[in-house]
Amino acid sequence: MTMKKYVIGLCAHVDAGKTTLAEALLYHFGTIRSKGRVDSKNAFLDTTDIEKERGITVFSHQAVIRTDDRYYTLLDTPGHADFTVQAEQCFSVLDCAILLISASDGVQSHTRTLWRLLSEHGIPTFIFVNKTDIMHREKAELLESISRDLDAPIADLSEDIYENSALACEELFEPYLNGELNDDMIARAISERRLFGLVWGSALKSENIDTLVDMLERFAPSCPEREEFGAKVFKITTDQGKLLTHFKMTGGKLGHPLILQFSAESVSFFIDGMCFRGILIQS
Repeated sequence: MTMKKYVIGLCAHVDAGKTTLAEALLYHFGTIRSKGRVDSKNAFLDTTDIEKERGITVFSHQAVIRTDDRYYTLLDTPGHADFTVQAEQCFSVLDCAILLISASDGVQSHTRTLWRLLSEHGIPTFIFVNKTDIMHREKAELLESISRDLDAPIADLSEDIYENSALACEELFEPYLNGELNDDMIARAISERRLFGLVWGSALKSENIDTLVDMLERFAPSCPEREEFGAKVFKITTDQGKLLTHFKMTGGKLGHPLILQFSAESVSFFIDGMCFRGILIQS
């Protein structure tokens, strides 16, 4: 069985619940045994002291989710406007993104900035409207507001998937009327950014996380397979005084004598005479 591989970025205006959604997804798949909380300073992906103290994501962090036939890499990106560069560094390696919008706040200024950057990078994007447990507006009103603010064809994929997709994307309307609309057509429209799927839920209470997962499994574009070796570096960090290179393998294999050391998601290797010690987000 060929394993499908996905690199998915989590993006949001600060305090929209992005790291909480990462916790909910990791817990849903059994990657972690219990959910941490940002306010309790024990979130799985907030690993640095400054993040725990400030309660915000300052650096991009990654987590791996494995199923029988899928390999997801989640990249939790900073939500504060001061750290936009940290978030954008990850965009070059994303197959798709999940943009969180707070149901109580709607589209914020930094939401628009992230939306513009995702558009410039051509990244297929899903929308998770979070904190619906404290939402005070009707869903139809909020959906119309989001579609207007982002100027995008957005379909509610929480229910009536085919009908809502056809109503949001003109090119899907005729196949829908003819009874021909299927998942592949919707997935292609999302991959080409002609359609953006939306799910309502609450990350804190794990409401509709299964619906979000179903949407990703059915419609998210996966990494294309390439035979030749390639890698995209998207971040450089330090670990105990040593440079750590974070990269996505886009094809081929790392093997002897190129490879020096390999473990679950880390590797040391030579390219053109230079030694890289790195973190794999794709293998």
